Amino acid sequence: MRIRRVPVPDRETLNQMLAIYEASFPANQRADLSALDQGTEEDGPLLYVASEEGRVVAFALLDPLSCGRVYLLGYIAVAVEQRGQGVGGALLGHIRDDLRAREGAEGLLLEVEPPDEGPEQERATRRRRVHFYERQGARVICEAASYRMPNLAGEGSLPMLLMWLPVGKQEPPSGDQLRKCIIHIYTESYGRDEEDALLRSILAGMGARQVASPLDGEYNNDCGQGQRNKGA
Repeated sequence: MRIRRVPVPDRETLNQMLAIYEASFPANQRADLSALDQGTEEDGPLLYVASEEGRVVAFALLDPLSCGRVYLLGYIAVAVEQRGQGVGGALLGHIRDDLRAREGAEGLLLEVEPPDEGPEQERATRRRRVHFYERQGARVICEAASYRMPNLAGEGSLPMLLMWLPVGKQEPPSGDQLRKCIIHIYTESYGRDEEDALLRSILAGMGARQVASPLDGEYNNDCGQGQRNKGA
């Protein structure tokens, strides 16, 4: 398997990525990536592609955030037939090594669906996804327990765990730096205004604790009093 950083994808690479993308994310989490091949290396996200025999089998998109050397892992997806074979872990490991060597990155912020919310039939998948990131070393940032992402297909918002995956710095952003990172996720990644009502409600609801304890066995979001009371 070949993993590489791609400044601007060609149309065939993009088409293969989009097929994986649309099979991996619901419409309310999908941004429009159809013009990704028309950008430039300077103004676009960081794109990493894993391929086998000339076919894209996985990809990841990262947005640099203006809050230190921190990146938002906007999307990471593996082709259905390649899942469970270590492709996602290999891709994520390559990304961390590359960002550490070339960018001196502190770490990655991840938006992850909470396993104790959403339809019952989806919760096991969500739980496996959280455990996957934990095995890579990620932890929930409990200070951001009020975090939500905008619904990209309509009105409203979606509850998300905000997680920290270390690259060069173990401790996650906190306090003013964390607030700045969240502001830049909304303004730079989602194109929202700093006075956006959803953004302001997230910032107003932020608590004091920073990181959940490592999770063992069944998912248990151990954020104590800093964590939202999630619905059943």
